[in-house]
Amino acid sequence: FLSTIDYCDGELTLAARSDSAEFQTRAASAGAKIVPFCFVGDHFVFSRGSLNDADGLFFIDTGLAGGGVTAPKATLDAAGITVDESNPMTGQGGGGAVQFAPFRASVTLGNLTRSDVPGIYILGGNAFAGFPFKSSGIISHSFFRESRLTFDFEAMNLVTESC
Repeated sequence: FLSTIDYCDGELTLAARSDSAEFQTRAASAGAKIVPFCFVGDHFVFSRGSLNDADGLFFIDTGLAGGGVTAPKATLDAAGITVDESNPMTGQGGGGAVQFAPFRASVTLGNLTRSDVPGIYILGGNAFAGFPFKSSGIISHSFFRESRLTFDFEAMNLVTESC
C-alpha cells in the first residue's frame, strides 16, 4: 500500500501500491517534501536527516507520542545540545519504564525542517546500539504533526505534505 498518516485530518489512508508513480508525480508538482528511505529488517524505516547541524541516519517511527526526536548522547554532542540529566523524568517505552531528559532542537528530514521540536534523551543506555550501523536517533510524531506523511514502498520515498 501507499500508506498515508494524515495528521491534518486525523485519518489513515491506504492506496494501491500500483498508484506510486502517479502519486509521486502529483506530490512533486504540489511541492511536497520527498526523501528517500531504506527499509531495514522487517519494519525499520531509516532516512537521512539532521538534529541541529548534525547529519545522520535516523529511524522514522511515528509512535513517540508527544515527542518529535530522540537521540543518543553522541548525536546530542555533535548537535551541540546539552541536556539536564539532574532531574530525570519517567515515562513508558517499548520495553517498560525509562528515565529521560527533555530537550528542544531543530530537526531536518530531506528538505523539511522544523524548529523547536520536542525531544527526549533516554538516560542509561543507547537504544540504537542493536543496529549493525550507526543510528543517529529517531524522528517521530511531533515532527510530522503538521503534515500528511506517506510511506511509498514502491518508490522507497517518504513524502510529507503540509496541512
